[in-house]
Amino acid sequence: MVSLSKKRLDNVGRALSGACVTLIVLLVATLVFMVAQHGLATFFVDGISPTAFFTGTT
Repeated sequence: MVSLSKKRLDNVGRALSGACVTLIVLLVATLVFMVAQHGLATFFVDGISPTAFFTGTT
């Protein structure tokens, strides 16, 4: 087994944690973008006014 110094092990742990955080942020941003894209497509494709949708009664 390879023995790593405490400082080296700490740096590896920080790098791995940073990579995981970056991946999670990227996945969440992608999901938000996809949901917004499909949601806005309803307004543009069907010709529905967003203001009428949010302020209308029907």
